[in-house]
Amino acid sequence: MPANAYVYVRSEVAFSKTVKEHTFNDPRVLDALHIREVWLPKDPTKAGLIREGGKDTSLRGAGTVRIDGGPSTSAGADNGTCATDAAGRHGKAAAFTADGERTEYIFDTSSLTYLGERSHLVTTSSRGKAGTLTSDTAVFTRAVVGKVGELPPGKSA
Repeated sequence: MPANAYVYVRSEVAFSKTVKEHTFNDPRVLDALHIREVWLPKDPTKAGLIREGGKDTSLRGAGTVRIDGGPSTSAGADNGTCATDAAGRHGKAAAFTADGERTEYIFDTSSLTYLGERSHLVTTSSRGKAGTLTSDTAVFTRAVVGKVGELPPGKSA
């Protein structure tokens, strides 16, 4: 991959939001799945971009990710559990629990391709009851492009 390239990822995502009611404990609901596009630079000194809901957000210091299948050494991490992404695809999860929420990064069991992520509350709190789904995503397109905002061949906005 060229040094000035970007990794493009198109996903369907859903996140939880509070439904305002006249109660002390407003309920949370998962919004509808919608498209999110992300451009991550190979060069960590360059800015990336998230495009979601007609809004662009610049990413600075996005960093890099390494998945090697080795044992977890971070507190709260758990590898190898089964999980399902927003598209219903099954895979193995690298999971992390913090602040009462478990996030599972889901990978295809044979190719280790990143499929999506799923998060839920593990403890009941002001954010909701234990078990409440807080995010659900599925990745559908991955490509290398030459600049931020560029779409891969054959893809349109």
